[in-house]
Amino acid sequence: MISLCTTNYNKSKYLIDFFESIIRHEWKYVSEIVIIDDCSTDNSIEVITNWKNSNPNIKVVLLQNKYNQGPAAWYQKTISSATNDYIMIVDSDDFLIAGSLEQKIKYFQENKECKIVYGDGKKYKEESWKYIESKLNETFFQTIFKKSLKDIQTYFHTNISNLYVPWCLIKKDFLLQIWWFDTTLRSNDRVLNIRIFDHITNKDQVFYNDIPCFAYRISDTNLSNRYEDMLALMLPVAHKYSEGKDKTILLSNIYYTLGMQGIRNGDKKIALQYFKKSLHFHKNIKKICVMILLLIMPHVVIQSHIIQRNIQKFYAMFT
Repeated sequence: MISLCTTNYNKSKYLIDFFESIIRHEWKYVSEIVIIDDCSTDNSIEVITNWKNSNPNIKVVLLQNKYNQGPAAWYQKTISSATNDYIMIVDSDDFLIAGSLEQKIKYFQENKECKIVYGDGKKYKEESWKYIESKLNETFFQTIFKKSLKDIQTYFHTNISNLYVPWCLIKKDFLLQIWWFDTTLRSNDRVLNIRIFDHITNKDQVFYNDIPCFAYRISDTNLSNRYEDMLALMLPVAHKYSEGKDKTILLSNIYYTLGMQGIRNGDKKIALQYFKKSLHFHKNIKKICVMILLLIMPHVVIQSHIIQRNIQKFYAMFT
């Protein structure tokens, strides 16, 4: 059976969707939900407690911090408290849209070396109640993962990866072995991916299930419009986990990522500002051509379905 480990801070309005989606799609395989509340100021505790009392067939372990500690401390406590051999690290404002655990468990059963099975999902625009028809992890596995393990490891030390960890199935003993928890940083997905691929010895230890099983919620609480907050997440990773030429390239790609986000948001002035900073650290003629093309392209074209579906592939090609 599987333990779902999640964190919560002021996400009470999403919690029922989160819980009910697990029951709807994966109740056969999930025997335990471990959730830690990081001093929420809304009614999250009440929502969690009421749902727990109304659903006695699934074990819900509620942990409460005495003071706000941040994501790394959250995950460390939830995973340490989990009682099953398999872990799914999930976000409490996301929700399941399909079942995939049966297939993921099968990967583990058929491949004894397997340490982690990555999943996939769709972005969900809260204001329009619509899914964006794209797989979040597909680009990585179609492009980067085809390279050698050494190339993949270099990739994570030089790029801000779009490889999503939530809703992947991971062996608990592997998580504890790599001991990825870093309470000095808040960019946990990126640190965890670095640790995972630095500790595997061959690519057969990593698998990918392409069923879009979860929805990644796009809302006002996301960082997509808060560039300085995004920098505060990403720059410490560069300074702590990369060095030399790798760090220079990573710093360039951090600002390139922010420039791309500015393009998506229709703020070309901001995009130009970050593209210039990107080129200050590392110049790449292909990347320069992409920057120019995106800056002169009308925003309505950039927002088209075809461009949005392929923008991550463009990013992977030129970073």
